[in-house]
Amino acid sequence: MSKELSIEITHKFEHTTISDGELDEIFDYVAWKKKPYFPYRGRVAWYIFKNDVELRLNGYSAPLKAAKIKGIGGYNPPNDAKNRDPIFNTTTLEPFQPTSLPLDSFASYPHIGFDTDGEFTFVYGKLAPIGGILHSRAIAEYECALHLLNNKVPAITPLAVARYKEDFSFLNEPMGAVICLSPSKYPYRMSEIQYGAALRRGADVHRDEFYCEVLRALEISGDPGSESTRLMALKLIGSKVGKLMHDFSFSGLYRYSAELPNFEFDFIRNEVVLTDLDSSAFLNTLSGPLVRLQVLRDLGSMVYHFIAKFANPLALGHYSIQNLLQYNPVIDLIRGYFPAASIERVEQISIRLWRFFIPHFMLINRHREKIQNEWSTERRRSYKMDHDLFFVLAIISLYPLFEECDLGARYADNSITEKSLMSKAERYLADRTAYLEYLLRL
Repeated sequence: MSKELSIEITHKFEHTTISDGELDEIFDYVAWKKKPYFPYRGRVAWYIFKNDVELRLNGYSAPLKAAKIKGIGGYNPPNDAKNRDPIFNTTTLEPFQPTSLPLDSFASYPHIGFDTDGEFTFVYGKLAPIGGILHSRAIAEYECALHLLNNKVPAITPLAVARYKEDFSFLNEPMGAVICLSPSKYPYRMSEIQYGAALRRGADVHRDEFYCEVLRALEISGDPGSESTRLMALKLIGSKVGKLMHDFSFSGLYRYSAELPNFEFDFIRNEVVLTDLDSSAFLNTLSGPLVRLQVLRDLGSMVYHFIAKFANPLALGHYSIQNLLQYNPVIDLIRGYFPAASIERVEQISIRLWRFFIPHFMLINRHREKIQNEWSTERRRSYKMDHDLFFVLAIISLYPLFEECDLGARYADNSITEKSLMSKAERYLADRTAYLEYLLRL
């Protein structure tokens, strides 16, 4: 039996109708007085309200269906660990309490970004404790969610932050938990449409239900198991994700991993919703060109993840080049972000990006049986697309549209131009610059 943990509530949002009884029950999960429910592998616990909770703020109201609780432990079932980075030293059907052990897999994975001098560089995520979260990161999610709420950007609603009083510390910092509220009772993310439940009909009745509810909300008819139905859904989802990431940046935030596993769905408003905000931060903490560059980095991240996940191990064999190019949801993604851009310009950019991705897509699909059944995570990653070059290509290709949109004016900086970005790319890519120049001519 897991021991009870002592907690202190350090932040609490008062503008909801949550009952004292249900709030206490959620706090009992955080303290492990009751065993929390983890709907799937990871560190997110879920609590569905017995009665809808309402957000009430400045004359605005909205129903909330569930609480997302992060940092109170983890869950690593054997049936969900295949083709995934390890999150614990063993698989188990029981959830485990937060630990002070480091989660090495994420921190060892490189991401493209900018250094303090505004140059392209590889950056690494900060080490996090397995099953836990630093109290400071819990506060970051709470404050970013509150900021988005105040700016009317669809996101999870902040509820509370807790700090563990026990000897729970990581890198000499206290650990904690963050509780946010979701407009959906479903704990699933938009990745279910791209490479999840939509590809494995009948494997999980609850995920199937979620997927079909998304199709109904988007008013998409047809066979839920067909590639064309998925791609029609991804066109509409892409448009919504593009607009949401524009609004995220316009509100004054940066550093969001805009891949579909980081978006929920609001079935009341039929909108995608930002979640997992603990790594996000405020642009006003930056200075000089870094403000504009970090907004561009988030734009590049959005496009990269949307395209790259068609080569996710779970997606292999489920998409064809012909249909990807015919439906081309990347156009919808980019136009969601840049609604004033002409479809002709956006289509030209999208084809350039597809031409870079498709050789990788074909290579990975050729090895799909071994990837899905034999290869280790390390070997699979050795076949990964040259993603830093893709980031650079996407940012430079989209920059003319960025300059012309409202974000370009909001975060104006005369030192950042197409020419200066290309110079940064040349310094970073070195002998790969010729490949970038070739791609830009396509």
